[in-house]
Amino acid sequence: MPKLKINPVTGKLDMIDGLEDQMRDVQEATLYSNDEPMVEAHGGIRVGETFDKVPICEMLTKILYPPKPPLVTMTVNTRSTYHQGFEIVAPTLTITVQRKSYDIHEITLSGGGEKKTYFAADLKNGKITHECEPIAQSTTYKVTVSDVNKETYIDSNGKTQPVTPDVSTSLNVNFAYPLIVAGLPGESSDDDIKKAINEMAKDAANRIILPVNLSGSVNLPKAEGYNTHYRVFASPRKLESAKYEGQGYSGFIEVGDIYPCTIDGFSNVPYHIYRTNIADDGQKDVLTFELILKK
Repeated sequence: MPKLKINPVTGKLDMIDGLEDQMRDVQEATLYSNDEPMVEAHGGIRVGETFDKVPICEMLTKILYPPKPPLVTMTVNTRSTYHQGFEIVAPTLTITVQRKSYDIHEITLSGGGEKKTYFAADLKNGKITHECEPIAQSTTYKVTVSDVNKETYIDSNGKTQPVTPDVSTSLNVNFAYPLIVAGLPGESSDDDIKKAINEMAKDAANRIILPVNLSGSVNLPKAEGYNTHYRVFASPRKLESAKYEGQGYSGFIEVGDIYPCTIDGFSNVPYHIYRTNIADDGQKDVLTFELILKK
């Protein structure tokens, strides 16, 4: 029958009669020591880390539950590209934050001339809705999320690193100069076309945006109520070439330039107006042309 005695340090009963060595062996077996630096990261254990009498349970936790920073995404409630010089938009951003290893501390949004800081209490079902100030040019919004864990460690290069670094994501709201497209009466003079295009530019239904490579298919409508029709477009860039799969069209004729009515306070750019080289009979409501603009 083993004997017991009170440990003066812990106040607990310790076994004596030679069992101390056995207990010590058991305790040693549940600790892990290794002064060889880790050569590869594994779970929550980092490159260069060593171990000195680390409890096995703690080692398992470090391996199975590595520290993970939060996840963040951002979306906008509107279309991705707007008409430069013709539109002002106030985007509404939805920021979604998913907690990982630690509670959320701070969420910082910047872009469009504004900066806003949110905290965990502002998250509703893991989301924040932010109404931005109006913008009229391409803008990048950035959101950065920090958690409450501020622990650091020394990496293999001797530099101090955060255990869970801040995470960021960005979202672009883009503006681009659109084309103005129209169908106009076949008897229209150049001045008639300029006036009509200047007026039609005010309506978003008459504006389209070509892809970033400045080439693509463009639908040109006919003028309702007339027997002959010019297919017309205006562009801030000169026309390099055009193609239409049909009879009679060999290209476009340049009519001249206008400075279309745009948002007050913004510098206008010249728009070059082009019409089809012939007036067609309007058998088709829409004709599709392949346009390539000069860079």
